[in-house]
Amino acid sequence: PVPELYTAAVTPATAARSARWADGLITINQPDHAQRETLAAYREAGGRGPALLQVHLSWDPDPDRALAVAHDQWRETVLGSDVAWEIAQPEHFEQAARFVRPEQVAEYVHSSADPGEHAAWLVEAAEGFDRVMLHQVGANQIGFVETFGERVLPEVTR
Repeated sequence: PVPELYTAAVTPATAARSARWADGLITINQPDHAQRETLAAYREAGGRGPALLQVHLSWDPDPDRALAVAHDQWRETVLGSDVAWEIAQPEHFEQAARFVRPEQVAEYVHSSADPGEHAAWLVEAAEGFDRVMLHQVGANQIGFVETFGERVLPEVTR
């Protein structure tokens, strides 16, 4: 059997170029729900396969810790592709990201201690997508799985 080939795209242009050959689309949550523009470009260019959205989350019982973990683990994502293409060494990412503030990271990684807030945000972010993949950026994986399994997913799937 031939495996399905999905395109990974974060820009509308890439999604549109991939639509004619891809069996599906994978993208990530972005500020101002820009993932919807990526999905729309894929569909408008003829993409018919499933659309998957990976969402970056930081959950912790302490809201300040949730944001701090997101900032510690994912602040480099704020730099954007133009900067990232110019960076040659991993340590240069750290240097470039040292001026990124926690509130900037919050645009890319939904950070909260409130399961209801996560549920509402997931419903809104996932609009139009066929599947959603959750990515907890912090180390508290057991707490995340338990909390989301008991308190978030039941709200999202009803």
